[in-house]
Amino acid sequence: MEEKQEWTCACGQKNSGNFCEMCGKPRPEAQPADGSNHEAMENTQPQPPVTTAMETQAQPTAQPADSVVTPEQAAEAEKAAQAAMELQQQAQQMPPLDATQSMPPVRELAPMPQQQPWQQGMPQQPMVQPQQPPYMAPPPPPGYGYGPMPPKKKHTTQILIGIVVALLIVAVGAFAYVRGAEDRYVAKCVKGEEVVTEVQNLLKETKDLNGDPDADATKDFVVRLDKAGENLDKLARDLKSSRTGSKYKDANQKLVEAVQLERSLIDDTKTVVNQPLDKGTDEVVKRVQANTKDLAERAGEIQIPKTDFATAMQLSALPDDLKAYINKKKAIEEQKRIEAERRAAEAEAARKQAIRDRQAARNQRIIDASNGVEFLATSVRRTSANRLDIDGYFYNGSYNSIQKVSSMTLNITLYNNGAQVYSDHFYFYNDMYLGSLSPKGRQNQSLWVTTNGQSIPEFDEFEVNSTNVHWTYWRNF
Repeated sequence: MEEKQEWTCACGQKNSGNFCEMCGKPRPEAQPADGSNHEAMENTQPQPPVTTAMETQAQPTAQPADSVVTPEQAAEAEKAAQAAMELQQQAQQMPPLDATQSMPPVRELAPMPQQQPWQQGMPQQPMVQPQQPPYMAPPPPPGYGYGPMPPKKKHTTQILIGIVVALLIVAVGAFAYVRGAEDRYVAKCVKGEEVVTEVQNLLKETKDLNGDPDADATKDFVVRLDKAGENLDKLARDLKSSRTGSKYKDANQKLVEAVQLERSLIDDTKTVVNQPLDKGTDEVVKRVQANTKDLAERAGEIQIPKTDFATAMQLSALPDDLKAYINKKKAIEEQKRIEAERRAAEAEAARKQAIRDRQAARNQRIIDASNGVEFLATSVRRTSANRLDIDGYFYNGSYNSIQKVSSMTLNITLYNNGAQVYSDHFYFYNDMYLGSLSPKGRQNQSLWVTTNGQSIPEFDEFEVNSTNVHWTYWRNF
């Protein structure tokens, strides 16, 4: 096969085919080997007017007189003419080219030479426009994209197949996503079961508490209750925000309600543990009893794979454990009360004994210093709002026997918890016969006094001193 040689058109375009790709001119024939000038002979023939490539394509192609044009050729020629007209219209609509985008100028053809003398009388052959193949638009220069768009191929079947495949992929992806969401939800419920199981084990420890809210074990239990409550709150939030799909929607709602109900049980348990003897404790225990039954019913309706919330939320023993805790607290308080009463009684006995010891010491000091007759009180009682009953004895500090006491004055001072609350003096003028009270002897005597409308307050200690005592000796005749 002969290799085509590259040639340069008059417009400056380098080509390898038989026609110029820029202006459409045919490739010039090569010079014969004999050196004859066929070009000169051809130039003597009449030449058609010079036209540009676009004009040439726009005009219909001339056919030889004896040639027959087939319908395929006619259709092809008409398509080429139509493409040339569209190309011309697009070129008119394009913006003007700048210096870098201008097309090379079309070289003007030399004028036809005059007929030579030796050619006189030769018949002139009509100029036949050479038939050119359909014009192919040259590639646009840089920066331009003119030219007719190639017709779009219709791929309806391929498009439909692609849509079906895309829909299948979306359906498979949606199914996989839903299935994955359900699996993730089940995994979350498995972890949630672990949380409620920990709460169950913690609430069971209520029965082991000793009933004392101030005990270290009880305080640690309350701290762990707070932590368990926070875990249940977090679990409820996670379940509310979970993507369950329609399969586990109802089960998730029941589970959230059950978790919230168990959270309220933790709060009620904490209330009872901190204040077991409060006025509202009995109502709290009744509420716990009702909520544990409700929780068991709700948990039994939860059907989620790999979980058993009916067992994990079983807290039916909690009300009895709380009652036992309250009873322990009552026993502790009763023991404290008994112990407190015992200590109070001992303290009161010790206090009264101290009062008696002080009173005895006071009387002894009076006896040691006396050389006459004295009345010494051993007991003072308030029998009414303004009366005091006094028990005591007369002491004879003299050296003679005493027959009677004619008169005396009693100074009474009362104390309560160490503070003085009353003080007054009373006069006695009636004879008080003592029989024969020998020296250093004692004679019991009970007295009573009344105030002049003044109320006598409560007291726990007294001090009684006798003054101005007048007595009568026994005389020996």
